[in-house]
Amino acid sequence: MPVRTITKELKMKNSPTIPKHDHDRIGIRIEPIDDSIINTPSDFHQPHRHEHYICILVEKGSIENSVDFRKTIVRKNSLFVSYPGQVHQLVKSTGVTGWVLAIDNKLVDDTVSSILQQSLSEVINLELGPGESRWFKNILGLIAGTASKDLGMVINSQAQVTLATAFIQQVAFVYQGREQRFTLHHSANSIYIAKKFKQVLKQQFKALKRPGDYAEILNLSVSHLNDTVKAVTGFSLTYLIQQEVLREAQRLLYHSHFSVKEIAVSLGYEDYKYFNRLFGKVAGISPGAFRKQEINRTK
Repeated sequence: MPVRTITKELKMKNSPTIPKHDHDRIGIRIEPIDDSIINTPSDFHQPHRHEHYICILVEKGSIENSVDFRKTIVRKNSLFVSYPGQVHQLVKSTGVTGWVLAIDNKLVDDTVSSILQQSLSEVINLELGPGESRWFKNILGLIAGTASKDLGMVINSQAQVTLATAFIQQVAFVYQGREQRFTLHHSANSIYIAKKFKQVLKQQFKALKRPGDYAEILNLSVSHLNDTVKAVTGFSLTYLIQQEVLREAQRLLYHSHFSVKEIAVSLGYEDYKYFNRLFGKVAGISPGAFRKQEINRTK
């Protein structure tokens, strides 16, 4: 059964961790993209975890991404953003032109980071209007224009940081506007509760597995919290807790050589047989079979 507190095993030196992508040492990185880049095998074609925001502007064509092992299609005049900590993979593109911008999360101010991290969506995939598309394209051109001729280089001048900060701030502004229209029929308090739950869940899912644990932290009854979150997101507390655990379990199964038992303990489950059953119930496949499937798929 799940344990409520972090066990001694979690503090072991060899506790499962996911290798970070080499580009995690960047401040800002920008480069133009097309089919020749996207469809040429590289590190980006292997699932990898970032500690920065990845922003992809697609001007023409489309790109297929995988985020936490779930497919996402980014189409013409759309902007895709993945968050720090997610496992990202470029799969393929069709007739694409656009830009990719990576921004170190340390360069994103707390207000913007809070808007993005409290998003009700696991990824941001915005269809842009003509004016929005031009704005993002122009600012990316300015960022690239202040970089070296080698557009793939790491760039960190104050002008570039200012432009990149303006870019991610506008992403947050546009996304917030879309989200507000989507949640218009919910009260501001309901939206706040749902976002606060998701924020606490991301921080505490390894230690806390019961809906009542989160209700206690938020000083609400379990029924009120569950009803509110379900009304806003469409999902129950139990479902969202299990999905958060599943995502991290899948990341660890792919990216580490630790046993299923060790991964179970790192996620707060002392009874790894229970973890096996839960994973199978939620994912429809056993942890071992998932690991084998994903490793074979990306060879």
